[in-house]
Parts: sequence; structure tokens; C-alpha cells
Amino acid sequence: MKYEEDFPAAARRHLHDGKLLAEHNRLDNAGYHFGLAAECALKAAMRSINIPTKEFMVGEKDAYYIHFPKLKNIALKHTGRISKQVSESLGKSSFMQYWEIKMRYSKKVVEGKQCEAWANQAEEFVKSCFVVGL
Repeated sequence: MKYEEDFPAAARRHLHDGKLLAEHNRLDNAGYHFGLAAECALKAAMRSINIPTKEFMVGEKDAYYIHFPKLKNIALKHTGRISKQVSESLGKSSFMQYWEIKMRYSKKVVEGKQCEAWANQAEEFVKSCFVVGL
């Protein structure tokens, strides 16, 4: 089966799933989904302004297959092309701080305050990337 990329839909889906998981105190998985929501929102924003990903190869992977925190650095190289709100979020050291894709393999580690911070950051970031409602 071929899976078609739809970063805006993926961002909305991961944000929604993160909220549902957080409501049931499944903070590790909720936090994971909040990070994916933010990543997908950023990738949607990058694609909408045609940021060329091939110039940002990391090994064999282009920017659409890179994750935070490396993905933040790629987008920040184009701050003149992305919205001020998006670049300000990305420039904050607290934005999605401690979130890493490899957390999916860890034991329970996400605390309530961390998950709440990621939830708030992801929701605002998804909105600022013009993903919600598309």
C-alpha cells in the first residue's frame, strides 16, 4: 500500500491523539504525539513555502525525514521565509525541549508538567503553521 504524505492532516491527527492520550494519563505516548504534531506542522509550513530539502541532507535523508531537534535548525536557516511566529517559536530553547523521536523506545519518563508544556507548545505551533482548519 502506498501512503501519500499529508503533513497538515498528520499534524492535526497527532495533536488530537496526544490530547486523548493525555486525558487518560498516558503521558509518554501523549508527549510523543505532541512532538510529532509539531514536526508535521513545521514540515507542512516548509513545504508550503518550497524550502528545498535536498540541500539539507543528513546522511541519506532529506529534511522531511529529519526530527527535532535537528529539524528546528534546518527551518531556522530560512527564518526570512517562514512566519515570524513560527521562527520565534523555533528560536526558543524551551520549544519542544527534551523531545526526541527516540523517546518512543524508552521506559515511562514523561512527567505531567513536561507533557503539558509540549501540549501547549504543539497546539500553538500547529495553529501558527496554519495547519488547523485546512
